[in-house]
Amino acid sequence: MDKEIIKSKREGYVEFTGTLTASFVNGSKLILSSRKINNIPPNIYLSSKDVQLIIEEGSKCVQFKSNTTGWKWDKIIFEMPFQSQLTAGIAENILLKGFTYLTTYEQSMNLHLPFITSLIDYLSMQTKKKIESCPIT
Repeated sequence: MDKEIIKSKREGYVEFTGTLTASFVNGSKLILSSRKINNIPPNIYLSSKDVQLIIEEGSKCVQFKSNTTGWKWDKIIFEMPFQSQLTAGIAENILLKGFTYLTTYEQSMNLHLPFITSLIDYLSMQTKKKIESCPIT
């Protein structure tokens, strides 16, 4: 993480920059970066013993290679809808069909809490103040 905490355009909020690497017990890695690496714009990198992915949101492209493709790079072009384009379909499924593909609050909390707690701890360390909530949007 970069030491400088950037004030957000929204009053009272901050933005974090830098590179976070998560290494998992099974050898998989997740790298999230807000800066260019080797002249490549910020992307999401996923790597395991079976597959490597580079998700390029800006160019709407996923590059991947795996043991099933002989470790040769291939790519898929995708559309990234805005949240406002997704909400109506989610609400319709809930109201008219009685189901949702959304994770439960408990699942989401268990996934997000370690990350958010780490950001709060980092912000507290950088500001030398006790921070109780994570001021990000």
